[in-house]
Formats: sequence, C-alpha cells, structure tokens
Amino acid sequence: MNAVAWSPDSTRLATGGGNGVRVWNMMTGVEHLQLARHSGWIRSVAWSPDGTRLATSGSNGVRIWNTVTGAEHLQFAGHTDSGSEVAWSSDGTHLAIAKKYSVRVWDTMTGAEHLLLARHTDSVNAVAWSPDDTRLATGSGSNVLICDAVTGAEHLQLAGHTNSVDAVAWSADGTRLATGGDNGVQVWNTTTGEPLQLAGHTDWIQSVAWSPDGTRLATGGSGVQVWNTTTGEPLQLAGHTDWIRSVTWSPDSTRLATGGDNGVQVWNTTTGEPLQLAGHTDWIRSVTWSPDSTRLATGGDNGVRVWNTMTGEPLRLAGHTSSVNAVTWSPDGTRLTTGSGRNVLIFDAVTGAEHLRLAGHTSSVNAVAWSPDGTRLATGGNDGVRVWNAVTGEAQLHISGHTDWVRSVAWSPDGAHLASGGDDTTVRIWDATTGQADRFVVHGFDGSEMAVFDAVSGDLVGASSGAWRWIFWGPDGLPAETFGALPPLPTSHS
Repeated sequence: MNAVAWSPDSTRLATGGGNGVRVWNMMTGVEHLQLARHSGWIRSVAWSPDGTRLATSGSNGVRIWNTVTGAEHLQFAGHTDSGSEVAWSSDGTHLAIAKKYSVRVWDTMTGAEHLLLARHTDSVNAVAWSPDDTRLATGSGSNVLICDAVTGAEHLQLAGHTNSVDAVAWSADGTRLATGGDNGVQVWNTTTGEPLQLAGHTDWIQSVAWSPDGTRLATGGSGVQVWNTTTGEPLQLAGHTDWIRSVTWSPDSTRLATGGDNGVQVWNTTTGEPLQLAGHTDWIRSVTWSPDSTRLATGGDNGVRVWNTMTGEPLRLAGHTSSVNAVTWSPDGTRLTTGSGRNVLIFDAVTGAEHLRLAGHTSSVNAVAWSPDGTRLATGGNDGVRVWNAVTGEAQLHISGHTDWVRSVAWSPDGAHLASGGDDTTVRIWDATTGQADRFVVHGFDGSEMAVFDAVSGDLVGASSGAWRWIFWGPDGLPAETFGALPPLPTSHS
C-alpha cells in the first residue's frame, strides 16, 4: 500500500497499491469502487477539493476518476510512465504533477497542459499549491523552489536542507512554508525566503505543547521556552533546576504549568513570572488544569495536590498508597479522578473528600478519562479497559483486546465510542455501551507508519505511504499486496 487519502468530508478513503485503486465507505467499511485500469504500482492518490474526483498516479500514468461512478475522466498524455506526487489547486481546476525533474500543471476539465516547470536538477518528491493558488512550492533533492503558478517564474529558492526534501506544506495564510526531509523541519518566510529556526534548547526536548489559541509553542527539556510561532522569538522560563517532563497550557492561553524532577511551577506566559507550587518531593507524572483555569491538579510519586493557581495554596488529596499515574477533572470541574496502583479514586475537587473508590483492576491503572456528559469513567491498565458508572461506582464493562499494557483512553465527543492505545502498538475503537470492537483497528509501525485493519476479519483497509514495508513481503523480497487475511506482521526487513 503506497498511498492513502481521505475524502474532504471524511466519509471515504482512497487506497492505492500494487493492485490498483480502491475507494472505501468508512462508515461501513464496504468497498465502494475499484478503479482497475492502472496495471502497476500506485504512487499517489489525491481527492479534488469537492470530493467528486480522484487523481491517481502510478507506474502507467496519471488519471482522474469520477468518484461516484468510477468512470475515468482524464488520462494525461505527458505522463505515460511512472508518476510521482499530485496536488490539486484549491478550486479544483488544475492539477500539478511532479515527475522526475519537472512539474507539469494541467487543466483538469480539458486535459490541456497549462505550465511546465523544468528548473529542477534532481527528482521532485513533493509539490504543494499556496492557499490562493498563485504559487507552487516543490521539493527536489535538498532544494525547495517557490514558483509563479501562472508564468512559471521562480520566486524563491530556499537552501538549508542538507538532504532530500520529502514534504512541503503552506501555512493557512500563505506567509510561511514548512519543509521536511531527512534532516529535520524548517519554516520559511515565503516573501523573503528567510528561515525561522527555533534555536535555544541545547539538549533533548521531552515535551511540546501548542497554546490553545495556536499562537505560541511551549517546549520543555533541560529548561522551558515559549516560542512566538510567527517570529520565532523565545521567552525563556528560568526556575527549574532539573528535567521538565510535562508542559500544559491553561485553557485561556495565559499561563503555563510545568512539572519535572524538582516540582511544579505556573508561569505567566506574557511576563515569564513564575508561581512556584511547593509540596511535591518526588517525580510528578501528571499535570492537568481545571476547565475554568483557576486550579491545577498534579499527581506523582507522593500523592495528588490541587492548587489555587492565583495564590499557590494547595489542597492535598489523601488516600493513595502508591504512585499516581493519571489525574483528570470531570467536565464540570467539581470532581477529580486519579489512577493509583490498582485503584481508581473520585474526589470532591473543592473539599478533597473521597467520593468513590473503584476496585476491579488487577494491575496498575495507567489512564483515566471522563465521558463528555460526566456520567461514566473509562480507565485503562495492564489488564485492559474498564467503564464505570461515575455516580454509583458500578463496573459496567471490562473490555479485552489489547495484548499489552493500555496507556491511554479517550471518549468520542458524543460518548458513544472509546479509543484506547497500548504497548501492543495498536489503537482500538470500542462501542462504549456494549464493549464490542468497532469496525477498525489502527496498527502503528516503525517510522510513524500506520495501517488500518478491519477489526473483525483482519483484512487490510488502508495504510500510510510507507506502511506496506511492514505489512507483507513476497518470496522475491519485494513488497506485495493483500486484501485477504494478513500473515503475521514482521518487525523488520533487511
């Protein structure tokens, strides 16, 4: 499987590989269309902005298909052999196709060639339109070019990568371009060509968090910095003397809570002034804000505390006999839930009184999550996922399926489904009423690659561009495709 793309309305999935292109209904998992005229490998698939057409690029050319009927709409005469990346203009009237050392722009209604960009000296691996469709960005070798999409004139050549550029992406306002390759990511000013480099950390970065308003980025490692994502200007928050393991923004973006090996601090993100919360004497494993931003709950190796973030005054929650791995607020902010050892505790967030103790897990609880309406609680641990009545404490479901520790649980916004992630490298989706496995399972592989499987049959539904490396290898040592039951997944291939 070389290519996967969601339709603009997220109801369909297009997949391309060694046996053509398929379009799937993602509500039912049923195959909607099979586009069989490609006779070889598919490199790229891309939906038109309105979802009515699909562009496909493979070993025998580039085509556009009607996604309702499956009829072929166009085949581009200038691309008769192996194609590369394809990208639609935002209005759907033009398609940019990167192939070898050139990029061609075509009229998607007539098939007429509109523009040829032949300035590249290496293979073109990436192409993207600016949001207003006036410019094209391409990645070729270690270089990035920005060209006029009408005349083909070169606007900018961005030099800075030292290895292959494989991805280019415009900011929503067209003023910045992010480029990624074998040696990291860079952000460029698309008018001047100046790079924006977030330089300041001199050691590992262990935590990263965007502000809710999207204007700043907080990073934690051997120190804490807050970055203006437009200018790259940093605000260094000095106070911690050891590693920072958690950074989290208040919902209103005005403050930042940081937790590490030497305690918790709350920062004014405009001035950098700290409010030090003194009380923890060992590692802090969880930091979470109350919904109204007035309180902060922290959990670690020596218990849980709730802090007034204006005064720093703590409220200690008693009852834990082992390390606290998870802390979370109820949606209305009146209750606080903690996972500690085999126990799940629910507290009054104002008085600190224990409301309920949920017993049932047979090993460590690693994750807790409230349902959106606050009536149920999901917990995950080394023995699977459990769902509880958050008022009575009654155990409602015990969900088994993961083959290793469960590290994370999350509710769908409507409370109808649960997602869980574990050390078995899978994300599983469950019906939150019956506990039955939902239609799909997401499996993670090395290199951040993923594949989607049918939860019942085990059949492959779709995968990211590089996941085919891990799914199946033929006897000749080349990647092969399968839509039947999959063999055991290998961990590597050399």
